Amino acid sequence: MARSGSLALAPEIDEFRRQFQLISADADALVTPLSDAQFNWRPESGAWSVSECIEHLNVTARLYLPKLDQGIAEAIRRGRYGEGPF
Repeated sequence: MARSGSLALAPEIDEFRRQFQLISADADALVTPLSDAQFNWRPESGAWSVSECIEHLNVTARLYLPKLDQGIAEAIRRGRYGEGPF
C-alpha cells in the first residue's frame, strides 16, 4: 500500500532493529570472558565451537542483511509502505 508522508519505520520494525542490537551486545558479553581455548573448543568431533557458531551467524548476516536493506530502499523509492504486522 502506498503512503505519503513520513519515512519513519513502523514501530515493529524499530523494535526488530533494537532486538538485533541487543542480541549483538549479548553475544559480545557471552564471548568476551572466554579464553581462546574456550572460544575454539569443540564438545565433540564434528560439533561446532563457539567461534564457529558466531562466525556462522556473522556470515549469514553479511549475506542476508544487505538484501533486506536493498529491498527496503527499493520499497522506499517506489513509495511502497505497509502497516504491518511484520
